[in-house]
Amino acid sequence: MKFDFRRVLKETTRPDHELTDGVMSEFDLRTRAGLSEFLAVHHLCFKSMVRSADAQGETCRAMAQMLGLIENDLSTLGADLPTPPHPDARKLDPLALDYVFEGSRMGTKVLRRDWSAAQDPAVRRASAYFTSHAPASRWQDVCQQLSEIDPNSARADRIVADTRTLFALFRKAAQPDEMTPQELTA
Repeated sequence: MKFDFRRVLKETTRPDHELTDGVMSEFDLRTRAGLSEFLAVHHLCFKSMVRSADAQGETCRAMAQMLGLIENDLSTLGADLPTPPHPDARKLDPLALDYVFEGSRMGTKVLRRDWSAAQDPAVRRASAYFTSHAPASRWQDVCQQLSEIDPNSARADRIVADTRTLFALFRKAAQPDEMTPQELTA
């Protein structure tokens, strides 16, 4: 019986994903401080992910576009851009990057409800991140590519490890007092 690697990846990284969702859900997206911190975490992580990605890839371009939207929202909120450490990040498997990035965009749809309940006009104007829409075809394409990976291959092992690294990156960026520069680009 052949196992679908996409399902294997989802199940294997479920604890990492749930921990990350728990940390990210602590931000109050209805307040300037909470939204600014949430966006700063995404900015730090997407910047690190871009450094770990194929500069010519579709995901890299999508992340760069998302970084621009986040920068716009942080400016609207009067928040400073976070300054990530700049050591060279190791290259991560493109499908791990796709899985986490496109998955985060899907998660944004759920979080949009919290943000849209904000009463603060500045928070409401900081709308670029939450009103951008990812094409559903990107997520479907990522799922299809993952399904084609042999779950018993070295690449499958690398995708699992890189996905865990990316989930940890978000958790560490959300808890900066526990983060070292080396961990941010691990």
